[in-house]
Parts: sequence; structure tokens; C-alpha cells
Amino acid sequence: MSKNTLADISATFTQMLREMSFDRITVSELVRRCGISPNTFYYHYGSIHELLVVWLSDGVKNFVAKYHTEDKDVRTIIKELLYFCRSNPNIIYNTFNSQSREALERFAFCQSDIVSQMMSDSPDFKKRDIPPEKLRSITRVCKCSLFGYFLEFVWNRMNDDIDKSVDNLVDTLESLLRTELSKYPVKAHEPESPLL
Repeated sequence: MSKNTLADISATFTQMLREMSFDRITVSELVRRCGISPNTFYYHYGSIHELLVVWLSDGVKNFVAKYHTEDKDVRTIIKELLYFCRSNPNIIYNTFNSQSREALERFAFCQSDIVSQMMSDSPDFKKRDIPPEKLRSITRVCKCSLFGYFLEFVWNRMNDDIDKSVDNLVDTLESLLRTELSKYPVKAHEPESPLL
């Protein structure tokens, strides 16, 4: 078995998503194109749906590793993600417009935790004495807003003005967060800082 079997499977799967809906991708066609046996595929993945989840998770991890650096704020990361989606429309729509859409939406909703976590890790959150249950509620609102925004972006055929709409979204979230966070005292010896 090749040392790069998982990379080969992922690359083949990516190419197939460029060509067809996820619903039309079969293990038999994937292994034929990849030049591996079905046993090799099933050694690594229980099903084509499991491959999709792993492929999506790896994609998110790679994106975050590439784009989430100290010099990039939430606004920039969201914009880069949307530009990435726009530059790969076949993959987005061939995955999104499938019978597995509910699973995909659940996955995307969970992945919006990354941005919500970045927000709650910001200095303005950390310096406030916010009860844990309230912090979870605040980040959940951010998460739902981001996920809803992403769904609408996809529904609009990714034609929205990314820079303008993300700026509006983040400005609105920042304003709401500022108002909400102002309800909680600053911990002793914590200076004021920008939100996102």
C-alpha cells in the first residue's frame, strides 16, 4: 500500500466533486480512478459518507492552518473563506446540493465554532467577568449568525459583494457584542481593547 494512499483518495475524491454531485460518487468508481482496491478504501473509511466528513474536516483544518495567523482578524478570515468557496463553485454546489445536505449543514454549523471560538478568545472577552453559560449563549448567537450568513451566501449563488457584506455582518456583530459585553465588569487590572 502506498504511503500516500490517503492523499490519493482525497485528491481523487476532490476531483470527482468537481465533476459530479456527491450523490453520484461511488466507492467503486473512486477506487477505480484511484487505482486501489475496495478493501484498501474500507480499511481507512467505513463509507463514502465517512470519507466526506473526513475530507471536510481536513479541509477546514488546512484552511485554518493556512489562514488563521496572528495578523488576521475574524473579518479577514471570513472573507478569505468565502473567496475560496467562490473560486471552487463546483465543489461547493456538488457537495451542498446532495441528499446528504442535512449532514453537511450540521458539519458546517459545528465548524462555525472555530470563528466563534476566535471571538471568545479575544482579549475583550477574556478581560470580562462573564458567567460561562452567558459566554456560551453569546458565542452561540455569533455561530448562528455566521452559519446563516454562509447559507444565504450559497443560496445567492455566491454572487454577494463579499467585502461589503462581511464588513456589514462583522460590524453588526461587533456592535451587538460591545453592547452585551458592556453588561459585565472588567476584571481587575484589565485595560480596554478592540473587540475583533
